[in-house]
Formats: sequence, structure tokens, C-alpha cells
Amino acid sequence: MSDDNQRQEGATTPDLSRHAATGDDSEFSLSIEDALARYEAAGLPRTMRSIQRYCAKGHLDAHRIETPFGENF
Repeated sequence: MSDDNQRQEGATTPDLSRHAATGDDSEFSLSIEDALARYEAAGLPRTMRSIQRYCAKGHLDAHRIETPFGENF
């Protein structure tokens, strides 16, 4: 078998199943405290206010939720 045939066969093999690109984001949610802990564990400590600003500016995907004290991320 020539190299061209091998490349062609490799390019036409069936695709493997993948995760849906439009999956439910709620199954991957973190609280601000969880995000703080992950930054800390990565050696990049941040303040709670920094994480809130990242959410507000869209640097982190965030959803506002209604709390007794107003809206929070």
C-alpha cells in the first residue's frame, strides 16, 4: 500500500463521538469561593473582588443570581 492510500484511508475513517458543544453549562458551575481555591491551588492567588471583576468584565463566564442581599455572581 502506498503512502497516499494510507493517508486517504486515515482521512476518511468515521469520526468518533464527541461531547456536545452546546452542553448544559450549569453542570460546570463554581462559586466565587471555589474559583478562589482553584487560583490558590494553581499558585496564582487572587482576591474575591478580583474574581468578581473578572466575572463582571466577561473574562470568566458567569451568571448573576438573586440573593437576599442583591445580585451576585
